[in-house]
Amino acid sequence: MKNILIIAKHYYQFLNMILFTFLPLLKKTVVFEGFNRTYIDSPKYVSEMIHMMDSTITIVWALNDIHEKDIPEYVKKVRYRSLKHLRLMSSCQVYVDNYVGKITLSGIRMSKILKRLDRDDQLNVSIWHGTPCKVINKQNIDGVFCTSDLFVSGSEYNTHAVLDSFGLRTATLEVGLPRNDKLLSVSRSEQENIKMKMHIPNDKRIALYAPTFREYQKSKSSKLELFLEPNTLIQTLKESFGGEWILVIRIHPSVVKNVDEESMKVFNNETVYYGNVCNDMTDYLITCDVLISDYSGSLFDIALTDKPSFIFAPDYAEYKNVERGLLFDLRQFPQSTALNEHDLIQNIRNYRQTEYNEKRLAFLDRIKNKETGRASKLVAQRIIDYINNCI
Repeated sequence: MKNILIIAKHYYQFLNMILFTFLPLLKKTVVFEGFNRTYIDSPKYVSEMIHMMDSTITIVWALNDIHEKDIPEYVKKVRYRSLKHLRLMSSCQVYVDNYVGKITLSGIRMSKILKRLDRDDQLNVSIWHGTPCKVINKQNIDGVFCTSDLFVSGSEYNTHAVLDSFGLRTATLEVGLPRNDKLLSVSRSEQENIKMKMHIPNDKRIALYAPTFREYQKSKSSKLELFLEPNTLIQTLKESFGGEWILVIRIHPSVVKNVDEESMKVFNNETVYYGNVCNDMTDYLITCDVLISDYSGSLFDIALTDKPSFIFAPDYAEYKNVERGLLFDLRQFPQSTALNEHDLIQNIRNYRQTEYNEKRLAFLDRIKNKETGRASKLVAQRIIDYINNCI
């Protein structure tokens, strides 16, 4: 019965969307959609840049929570998958998503009905939420239907990793990921303001531990498995890099609501802080002094800077062969890889900045990095030019 209701709901949504495509185009209207349907990631920075460059353009965001905080007043908010959102999705002049298309369906071949959803007079800009390290599409890529017209990318590797996973040949704009612009250029005052928003003390150095999600964590209640002892890690960082340290643990947004109450006791706001106060991972990458992660695209992002970073993958064999699978071999990253806590501690103690920078720059060259620090402006300009040329 549950599956029947889900299928009926999807058919109802598609039917409405198809009907809405017969409505006149809403000119100078751009609709944005972010990861987990929050005000976040590259679309957020493109949205803000468009408003700075041309405030006459209507900015709309599709959100799960239309009362979400820290959203500019000029933004019009609609509930994700509401009739209003479906109408705007079908009739706005530009739609910006951070997947691959406002609609992407694997295993479904193009039909006249689906073709109607892909309006010729609408531009669909896609900016995948990062650079993928893990497998992102396990379904059969034959017969993929996708509405995306332009894919924004930060490297040649990023372009092929995403588009090839879906069997797509979308036009590309390789100028960088807009979310990384601030990572490449941020002032000390901006960092301090972000720390204040996160409720993190300014006089502490920050180690950010940001493991990606595991499939089993999608259950209703899951234990937060750290695989490391916070006090040992903090003491090692102090001895290796100097200063006073705190550990910020960011739980993957896809599973944060499922972590059980007992696991949350690790956050004491003295040495260990909760890393999901802010929605945007970019804020945490901007403010951290060291990153520790596993199979996350943040490893690509942090490599744009000279901040020390380390791979900690205690379940590597299981993750690679059973859990999810990898698109990118961990050994190709410039960061050292540890499969247990002991090796992670040793890698921190043996860290050499000069050696890491050499590996980092070679790595960026190998993936054919295209980050410019101006991606937000370049993508916004492309959208504005499209709007102006169609008026």
